[in-house]
Amino acid sequence: GFVTGTPSALIERPDHVFLWSLKKVAGLVDSEIDLASFSSAGTLFAAAIAGGYKFGGVIVDDTDLKKLWRVWEKECRSYLDWNDAGQARFNFRPVNDSTGVAVDKVINESVLVHDQKPIRPKYSPPENIINSVEALYDYDRAFDSFAGAENQDDVFSQSFYEKKLPEDEMKLFFVRDQAMCIDLIDFMLKEHAWPNLFVEFQVMLDQIELDRGDVVSLTTDINKFVSKKAQVINVSRQIGSGKDSARDALLVHARIFPDELFDSPLAAEADGVAATAPLSWNEINAPWNSLVGTFNEQ
Repeated sequence: GFVTGTPSALIERPDHVFLWSLKKVAGLVDSEIDLASFSSAGTLFAAAIAGGYKFGGVIVDDTDLKKLWRVWEKECRSYLDWNDAGQARFNFRPVNDSTGVAVDKVINESVLVHDQKPIRPKYSPPENIINSVEALYDYDRAFDSFAGAENQDDVFSQSFYEKKLPEDEMKLFFVRDQAMCIDLIDFMLKEHAWPNLFVEFQVMLDQIELDRGDVVSLTTDINKFVSKKAQVINVSRQIGSGKDSARDALLVHARIFPDELFDSPLAAEADGVAATAPLSWNEINAPWNSLVGTFNEQ
């Protein structure tokens, strides 16, 4: 009961599975884990579908724990990382839609650093689009096969970009429930069916509490951007320069929620995209971990 709170209970909710791996396999103690983040994720898992998100599977071979975490993250739309205190932190990824999403921080002219253009927009390439997904679930190790399969298409995206499938088949080795599989497909389509609009901006150091996953409301005079919600992808420290009269700042990369983009002047500014570009509620987002590398290369 050290994970679920109930002795001899089956460990199946994803936050419990991750917590078990951290404590039992990695040997972490409670002080090294952000337990509040796991509790919060657990509440969201329980409410995501009827009966909640549940894992079921068998690990029969020696495996690298980090590789196993990557598999689990994909199969429960979550990510495990480390907070500023060095504690393991767990987050359930929300659907790419700002409806009902609370704002953690308001970003306006008073906190932006104007050593560069306040907001720099950029679309992800259409090559990243995925608008048709088939997922296999309910894996039977004895027969090395999946008992369940579900598929879904974003036909509106396909009317612009044709049918685009992921490079690799979506195999869910730890998902046994049909409703969970369908929910994961829907999440993936909302992430990948349309080009994603990212923004980059600098803020003063007094915004140091900004963190990955936070939702900000953007308002800028120059871009005429009014209270547009965006989700923070990465935050990094920028060292200033006396020679260039540049102050220390935080460089923030964020993803604009698709339903916030209509009639936005930033959509017209984005590289290679006209103001009439098709936008829907299903806007694409490349995997979070790869975004950091993508931004650093720009």
